[in-house]
Amino acid sequence: MKLKISSSFVCQQCGYDSPQWLGRCPECGEWNSLKEFKINKSKSKIGSSSDRVLIPKKINEVKFSSKMRLETGFSEVDTVTGGGIVDGSATLLAGDPGIGKSTLLLQIALSIAKNNSVLYVSGEESEDQIAGRISRVFKGKQNNLLILNANNVDEIVSIAEEKKPKFLIIDSIQTMESEKL
Repeated sequence: MKLKISSSFVCQQCGYDSPQWLGRCPECGEWNSLKEFKINKSKSKIGSSSDRVLIPKKINEVKFSSKMRLETGFSEVDTVTGGGIVDGSATLLAGDPGIGKSTLLLQIALSIAKNNSVLYVSGEESEDQIAGRISRVFKGKQNNLLILNANNVDEIVSIAEEKKPKFLIIDSIQTMESEKL
């Protein structure tokens, strides 16, 4: 297997991807918003010993294991996620600015934190702002909820590995950066 390293330039405003640097994003028109990312591409020969043999199975041969789901405490959210959030899964909550995504995420975090540890990471709001929002939304003390203002993915992963929360919220994903990407 050979590794080929190439670059991709991604607009930090709209996500437009270009093989070369451009001063102005052709998608959103923002100036100097393209950031370089190194990409490792692997090339393998077809038919090599490392290739996996794909064999279709009959549906009755497939072993199905029901995954444990973490209920959010909000019936609408639990319904949309198929009965709760699957352990180890990633769920993206999207919508227009100002419609209440962060408030809903905090309410879900507070509900789950009643019985589980939760790490709420905000790349946009300070810990004071988060605490203020919590005091408006929730009355009472919550010891299982950890809040963090950060946008470095590598640092967040390190903290999550140390604290081992049952539930991790990143608000919002477009504010996150990693030196490894």
